[in-house]
Amino acid sequence: MTKLNKKFAVLGHPISHSLSPKIHQYFASQFAIDLDYQRIDVESMHFKKTLSDLKQKGYEGLNITLPLKNLAYEICDELSSRAEQTKSVNTISIKNDKLYGDTTDGLGLVTDLLTKNVSLENKKILVIGAGGASNGVMFDLISQQPQTIFLTNRTISKSHDMAEIGLY
Repeated sequence: MTKLNKKFAVLGHPISHSLSPKIHQYFASQFAIDLDYQRIDVESMHFKKTLSDLKQKGYEGLNITLPLKNLAYEICDELSSRAEQTKSVNTISIKNDKLYGDTTDGLGLVTDLLTKNVSLENKKILVIGAGGASNGVMFDLISQQPQTIFLTNRTISKSHDMAEIGLY
């Protein structure tokens, strides 16, 4: 039996619906990378302990999904400027026994749009929803210098709260 070289996981609650393991295994096989990518269901109250256990087991990186993104932000030892700005982490790299947090939701969205030749500069953008996903993309949307970003939510007070935080 071959020892696996790379250990990764996606953490969230619930997580059974996640296609991340299949997607990552597919890409790893294309590049002949020996990869173990797990789906781990973890509730908020057990998140910190689970991260500690995964570090001890030699995991190199983790993807974080709901409802753990803000908690991951609070727990990481070091943060990217994106994560600091959004107060959200969806990607954790483990190096030298430290947790390095980043958020890639906005970067992924913007990169995908630009790849499809959709420029955001001087455009009007409508963001529907004022939850974690919206917060996670706002930094990168603003970096594209749109004319205006409109934010709406079914609970309008959440939109106002997000706008008033002044993070952006």
